[in-house]
Amino acid sequence: MKLMQVLLSQPQNELVKRVNSLGLSCNTHSRQQLTEVLTTQLLDKERVLSEWEKLNDKEKHLLLQMCFRQAIMSISQHELKICLKQEDREKFPIVLETLKQKGWVYEDESRCILIPQELKENIHKIVLNEWSIDFIFVPLKKQQEYTIIQDVFEFMDIVEEKSIPLTKK
Repeated sequence: MKLMQVLLSQPQNELVKRVNSLGLSCNTHSRQQLTEVLTTQLLDKERVLSEWEKLNDKEKHLLLQMCFRQAIMSISQHELKICLKQEDREKFPIVLETLKQKGWVYEDESRCILIPQELKENIHKIVLNEWSIDFIFVPLKKQQEYTIIQDVFEFMDIVEEKSIPLTKK
């Protein structure tokens, strides 16, 4: 679901809690102002990156579990709790409440937890940027612009398999 759809499906008191926990100000009696202020704040890329960096490992882990599940739009609290390590499961209610207050996750009508599509996309981008610093990504598609990368990997495989004699000059 899109962020605006998620916000409009939330009860008024939940929206007010989110606005207050994020330190925003608006007319809390106006649902329209609440959703506009929250949407603007939650989709600000600089703010999202800053908030991502402030999350602890447990919070990031839960968000990543939800983001990288392809077919699932929402996940039950019980299923999400199981994603944590055994020793961290007693802290699940605190972690979940923190993620709700910061605007990362929401409850739907069936009390399942979901992340709006735009926030998922932002998390994907942030994580891929973080990983690109430490890892080499090999493109899946064979295109002209990636042939040099494929050549380098093929060369590395050959060097690893065979002993290549070096010549003196």
